[in-house]
Amino acid sequence: MDIIDTITKENTTTKEVVMASEMLAEISDDDDFLEEDPQRIELVISSLESVVRAGEASINVTDPVVRTINNLMNLDRDILEDGMIEGGRAVAALERQITNFQTSDGNFSTVLDNVGVTAVKIDARSVGSSLAYANILPENETLSIDGALQEGNTRLFSDGDAIPLNRTATSISVPSSVLDLLGGAGVELTAVPVTFIIYGNDVLFRPSMPTEVEESKEEEDNSTVTERIASQIISAIIRTENTSIVNLPPGSPVITTFLSNLVKIILCEKS
Repeated sequence: MDIIDTITKENTTTKEVVMASEMLAEISDDDDFLEEDPQRIELVISSLESVVRAGEASINVTDPVVRTINNLMNLDRDILEDGMIEGGRAVAALERQITNFQTSDGNFSTVLDNVGVTAVKIDARSVGSSLAYANILPENETLSIDGALQEGNTRLFSDGDAIPLNRTATSISVPSSVLDLLGGAGVELTAVPVTFIIYGNDVLFRPSMPTEVEESKEEEDNSTVTERIASQIISAIIRTENTSIVNLPPGSPVITTFLSNLVKIILCEKS
């Protein structure tokens, strides 16, 4: 696998980065091949980091990066742990690639079996009480903690009050007042870059090992909020160039909800 050499050489072309990202998505789709030798998993993650460092904003890079993450989340948790594979590096690579994509003009949304990503430019003036992202269960469906995310059931809400909480497996709501903060910092409120990511399992998350993004961001920076209950993880990322959210407005927390078989759990991220 010469992806790292290809991407790190000088004058790397967009075509080469696209081809490398597609190759990673294809290789990572073979669970048995990767699990035969944990070093192959390590090499896939290292190659993924190299692809992301190229800084390409193209959807043709972003989509295969998301597919690679989806594939890696199918791996056996024990193999990752026994091989000391730092799955958090893959998660950090995904977040960096979405940040790359947000420098372009388009929107991106996909929901796969293990991961759902929505990266959009939001007109903050059209948001109701909050901007929310939620995984909604169909009528009369029983919750499965490790169940696959389903296309069409994971949706963006321009008003968090519209979420049917009794059928919501996982959600995160960002109050409109947080978006207003960006306006005060000079960010154009008609196109605020917001990203929501939902992970169907925690295979790539090791509690004792924070992701690179978590390690590198400033202690008081609330531009990324991630919550985890059992195997479910959901995050919201609001990040613009040279702008960080340091203090959330009083009384306006970011709210996450997780539905278990027994109880609805509501968490508030305060300043």
